[in-house]
Amino acid sequence: MKVRLNFLDHDIEVKNDSVFSVECENKIYFYRIVGIINALANGYLDEALEIYDQENEVDCSNKVEVIIDYFNFDFSNKKYQAKLIDMLNHVIDSEDISRFNNEFKKIRKLVEKNLGKLDLPIVIQKDFELDSFIKVLKLSIRENKSLLDNLLLIIDIEKTFHLNYFYVFVNLKSYLSHTEINELYKYALYNQVSILMLDNDTYGTCLDNEHKIIIDENLNEFMLQ
Repeated sequence: MKVRLNFLDHDIEVKNDSVFSVECENKIYFYRIVGIINALANGYLDEALEIYDQENEVDCSNKVEVIIDYFNFDFSNKKYQAKLIDMLNHVIDSEDISRFNNEFKKIRKLVEKNLGKLDLPIVIQKDFELDSFIKVLKLSIRENKSLLDNLLLIIDIEKTFHLNYFYVFVNLKSYLSHTEINELYKYALYNQVSILMLDNDTYGTCLDNEHKIIIDENLNEFMLQ
């Protein structure tokens, strides 16, 4: 997948067999790049951006995840909950659904009993629905304590849910060692999850499985492989 920004000389190539990294020393350009990609993640396509998959232009709006805050991971967001409910619907067998229904009937009787204490003509309008029953449980994915473990968990979530075309990590290299970044790269590639690194600093030669563009303060571009 090629990410083309009309103010850059080189295309950004996002693949699941290598990691592409953009290291931009120019703060104005860096802010612009991150802003355009972040807008895409929120459903807005900037006119400076085009994305191609095998020469066919594709719309990735809302199908890209940009991660900037490494201290507040949201593993209980609505997208994850909806996907968990959908997957549970496909794995819960009919016997368990029948048990859930029986428990729901017991709860309904208790509610109806207490409704009689209110001086209003109140009725329960919904019968048993598995989706609604599961939603009450408020399923969430447990966060880890270490940054690297949370990043690996993000890869696991994408491998399972298939929610996004690719993930974008902003200034992640300032938080991880080379060894940890290599581990993240290997894990993402092994699970065929595409990631793009955006950093406002330069980190020398390419790491294993990495290709990069370096943009210096004067907007000169250097491709490293």
